[in-house]
Amino acid sequence: MATPYDLLLKGGTVVDPSQGLHSGADVAIKSGRVAAVAEGIPADQAARTIDVSGKMVTPGIIDLHCHFFWGVGNGVDADKDCLPRGTTTVVDGGSSGANSFQGFRRYVLERIRTRAFALLNLSTTGMVDLRTSEFGCLTHADVGAAVRTIEQHRDLIIGLKTRVSNYVVSNDPIPYMKLAREVADKAGTKIAIHIGDSGIPMSEIVPYLNEGDMVVHCYTGRRHGILDVKERVLDAIVEARKRGVLFDSSSGGNHFSFDVARKAIDQGFLPDIISTDITVGTSKEADFHMPLMMTRHLALGMPLDEVIKASTLIPALAIDRVPKLGTLQEGAPADVTVLDLQKGSFSLKDTVGANMAVTKRFEPVLALRDGVVASEIV
Repeated sequence: MATPYDLLLKGGTVVDPSQGLHSGADVAIKSGRVAAVAEGIPADQAARTIDVSGKMVTPGIIDLHCHFFWGVGNGVDADKDCLPRGTTTVVDGGSSGANSFQGFRRYVLERIRTRAFALLNLSTTGMVDLRTSEFGCLTHADVGAAVRTIEQHRDLIIGLKTRVSNYVVSNDPIPYMKLAREVADKAGTKIAIHIGDSGIPMSEIVPYLNEGDMVVHCYTGRRHGILDVKERVLDAIVEARKRGVLFDSSSGGNHFSFDVARKAIDQGFLPDIISTDITVGTSKEADFHMPLMMTRHLALGMPLDEVIKASTLIPALAIDRVPKLGTLQEGAPADVTVLDLQKGSFSLKDTVGANMAVTKRFEPVLALRDGVVASEIV
């Protein structure tokens, strides 16, 4: 006998900030879509039931900053290093530039099973070799090439990426910011900037950012971050947020300081977005995943529902390509993450060597991509 649903996640606690949900409920899936979220859906209504009692069920986690141009630069295999770790959607953080994006699309973006998008690097070369800067010279920032590439691949390119650190653009990032602004305005897209160790303070850089643009590595402990000399959040950063600039706490291997994060969060400056900046090096750590990043923020005082929101709904809105992505509303793509919020004594480390003892941590249990269990499609 045919059943109404293909799959039922039964007995969990559904946390879906898009609907204000945080309660016990079952999640039913049909034809790769969310069919129902309700208490007490009978198991015999589904062809398959997975017991998730005691676990947290959320919209599929979105990592808005990864590097997964596999085989090029520092890219991981998203299907092995992201999807099984609870992340159902990934956005590449500028690994590819105009000269390589067509290949990135054909051989990676269109082939992996993880839902995938990208930021285009302002540099035509992209980040093919991190031993050198992608900006060997300013001419690598080709406005026309970047605009054409964005227009040709608007379904997958969600914005423009540029790094403003002095090891990338020397001590003066302003010429690159002006070019990035020109590209974004002509192409009608957003800018994401990588910060930390810039040659000038952030107060001189963020005026080039508009609503929807993003600051990546907002809790970096490196020079010229978001705090002033008195360790207060810069007025220019506060003003940028007021005009709609988003702040991403993307960690990577070098850009997350507990001290900076704690001071900013204590001042009410929470990140809009949580991401990993996973690369080949960090992927070798089995627990380098979005649940780890979420654990850090929970331990630093960010409310649980806000942690989930910054890992699902807000990045989905920033992508703005898939209707109902980042939600468990009826009819949404059945991208779902199941987490275990474990209790115990655990230790976390930031990227500058500081340790923090915590009593709770998120661990990935299950990920569904369009209603299919990740372990069964990769």
